[in-house]
Amino acid sequence: MTKSSVSSEDLWSVIDAYFKEYTLVKHQTSAFDYLMSVDIPDIIRDSGNISLKTDAKEYNVKFHNVVVDKPKYRESNSETNEMYPYEARVRNLTYAADIHVSLTATEKTIATGEIVSKTNRIPLCKMPIMLRSQFCNLHGMEEKDYYRVQECPNDLGGYFIVNGTEKVVIAQERMANNTVFVFVKSEGHMYSHVVEIHSVAEGNATKTISIKLARKSASLKITLPFMKKSELPLFILFRALGCDSDESIRSLCFEAGRDTEFIMPSVLEQEDVMSQNNALLFIAKVTGVS
Repeated sequence: MTKSSVSSEDLWSVIDAYFKEYTLVKHQTSAFDYLMSVDIPDIIRDSGNISLKTDAKEYNVKFHNVVVDKPKYRESNSETNEMYPYEARVRNLTYAADIHVSLTATEKTIATGEIVSKTNRIPLCKMPIMLRSQFCNLHGMEEKDYYRVQECPNDLGGYFIVNGTEKVVIAQERMANNTVFVFVKSEGHMYSHVVEIHSVAEGNATKTISIKLARKSASLKITLPFMKKSELPLFILFRALGCDSDESIRSLCFEAGRDTEFIMPSVLEQEDVMSQNNALLFIAKVTGVS
């Protein structure tokens, strides 16, 4: 199909198909589902065990197996019923669910080595539930069922109900992790181009690494997470990492056959820093480390 053969009707049919599958608030519900099903269990798991030791016994408490209930409310007669958004609105309730965890307590007698273990399910907290998320009582309903619980099938959800009032968490855009971004700076800026990557491994904090092309000297500078206020010349950084020749640094950083004229300013910038020890001393001086 050529570009000229694509009509506006074709374009709108693609857009309609997309939004039937991914609604305007899909990013909200997906983020909430991930929080509840992945992030919270990870936080519980990473919190570690609680251990206590006496002269005679060792005690260990472990939290695991996070379970999120469906939203419910309790009547004055202690009867518990499923809660739907309409009820939360008209009765000034919070559309929330209980989160439970399993607690395993282990007791070990040091003298005999006897171990006694017991597991109980305990309430952890109450969490407001986002409408139309997979933890909402409306999730998976057919259209006719929405009218039964006095909900509009065209309501896409993506918000909370707190004390009967609808609340929205405003989404924020941020740069994707582990993706290289190249920025062309305006005239007058000290750098002509800046390359950034927000590097993050699963469960770790984000670390930003930048490579900058100086406008006047045409040399490459690098900013690392642990020295954000210091910019290191490219070749000096690689000298510190153990590269003992310009050729080895060139082969690591630039594609074969790269124009020497582009690389030369960065080569010259290293001046007399030609060994790993001198490079480390240079970095210590620049960063203020004695």
